[in-house]
Amino acid sequence: MKKVLIAILVVILGIVLKVSHKKEETSVIEGEYTPEQEIVEDTSKDALVTVYYPSKETGKLMPEAKPIEVKKLIENPYQEVANLFMQGPTDESLEAVIPEDTVLLGGSIEKDVVTLNFSSEIKKGERAKITEALSKTLTELAEVNSIKIIIEGNEQWN
Repeated sequence: MKKVLIAILVVILGIVLKVSHKKEETSVIEGEYTPEQEIVEDTSKDALVTVYYPSKETGKLMPEAKPIEVKKLIENPYQEVANLFMQGPTDESLEAVIPEDTVLLGGSIEKDVVTLNFSSEIKKGERAKITEALSKTLTELAEVNSIKIIIEGNEQWN
């Protein structure tokens, strides 16, 4: 009786080991992987960027998430985020602070300071609101600690 029981246990153990070995074999991928969709330059993926605008009611800066193409963020993130900010909020309870006819002439970073070069139309806006909102927006990027606004290449905003 013991011999029959041992023989049955050995057979069951053999079957279990064989099945588990088959499962391990099927999880291994060999050869070259072919994606279902070819990845090309014009494949666009969006990321969400947080921009800040003052509340019309309280004046407190409030976040608004906006989609942007990842490709644009890679090419010139500071200028692209500033352009996104200049589009103004979609939420009607938030205030656009950049005058509509303002043009961003360029954006760059040196060390951890982003310099934004605007057309002179920016002077029509409230300097403190613009600086605070742009600073909060751009410092969301890990490498940015502060911003500097220049107008048509000049260092001063008078």
